[in-house]
Amino acid sequence: MASSTIVGQCLGCDNINRAKKTAFYASFYGVVIMAIASIIAFIVPNTIMAIFVKEASVIETGVPMIRIVNISLIFAAITMGYGSVFSGSGYNKPYLISSVVGRWGVQIPLMYVIVNLLRLPVIWIWFTFVAADLAEMLVILYSYNKGKWEVTRV
Repeated sequence: MASSTIVGQCLGCDNINRAKKTAFYASFYGVVIMAIASIIAFIVPNTIMAIFVKEASVIETGVPMIRIVNISLIFAAITMGYGSVFSGSGYNKPYLISSVVGRWGVQIPLMYVIVNLLRLPVIWIWFTFVAADLAEMLVILYSYNKGKWEVTRV
């Protein structure tokens, strides 16, 4: 999130190329850190769950959730890295739109279908988080490439 400050400074100096590099590196390093965290969580999900709960049945239910939802961490890192240009420029509309699309346009309808129509097990609910985060990332990348943030100033 600190990259938003750097982006804002770059935009204040009319250095759009540096702002773009900042967003790229924020995203890149975020992906690297999240990938490492995801690998660790994938390997030892029981240990992570045991930090928060001691009930074996809860841990058993949570292990697949950790393994599946971890995929979303990569999408979140990209979203936050490239999204820093919106906070830095003061053009926060893409964050709102991506959140509405991801949660209300993708996740909630998928949950409804999974629970009420298909009656699938709870493990399928975890995939809706991945789908929602993917949708958010795509909206952020689309908005980033559209470039309105390049001319907006706080």
